[in-house]
Amino acid sequence: MAALAARGGMSYVVGMEAASPARRTSSPPRWLAPVPDLLTALRVLLAPVFVATLPDRPGIALAAAVLAAASDFVDGRLARRLGGGSRRGAALDVVADAVFVLTGFVALAASGVISPALPIATALSLSGLALSWRRRGAPKAGPRALPDRVGHAAGVVNYSILLIATGALAFAWPMLLLPLRPASVLVAVLNLLPLVLRRLRRGEVASAPSDPSPRS
Repeated sequence: MAALAARGGMSYVVGMEAASPARRTSSPPRWLAPVPDLLTALRVLLAPVFVATLPDRPGIALAAAVLAAASDFVDGRLARRLGGGSRRGAALDVVADAVFVLTGFVALAASGVISPALPIATALSLSGLALSWRRRGAPKAGPRALPDRVGHAAGVVNYSILLIATGALAFAWPMLLLPLRPASVLVAVLNLLPLVLRRLRRGEVASAPSDPSPRS
């Protein structure tokens, strides 16, 4: 702050900020509270747009994919900034991602752009996540376990390959389309990896010896 105050006219601004700490800590407007959930729900609405426009108007499908990826990037960060992050919001986020990404992968596989292994692996991975949440609930805020970190990485890669594949169709780049099928098989393996890690983790917990009861 001292470096900023040394610049012309900035000392007044810095002084005002220091004099009014309550202004910095004021709560956000209440009307912003539903915005993260609306951004999440936008991906559900964009899914049929993507499917309907991919065959004949891939440029519109690409725009839908960009909007979906942007909403996925913004909604969670905005929810935490507004103090409204919750398990319900996390579950809604996963459902919206499942609807858009899985629908997009099925459409791309039907067009022959990616391997059918990718939508199948994505569906299995999402099913495994749903079963895991049913057993232990949605993850709490804090450090993620290894399967959840790998699953998050798979989600980022899923959006990346969906954007690349749709962009290759929209801009008619055949050289980019060529490696997408083998690349999508690798992404399918990445999607299945959290399932394997969760099973291994459950096996380790089940085989761990219980602590002996103290003798009286």
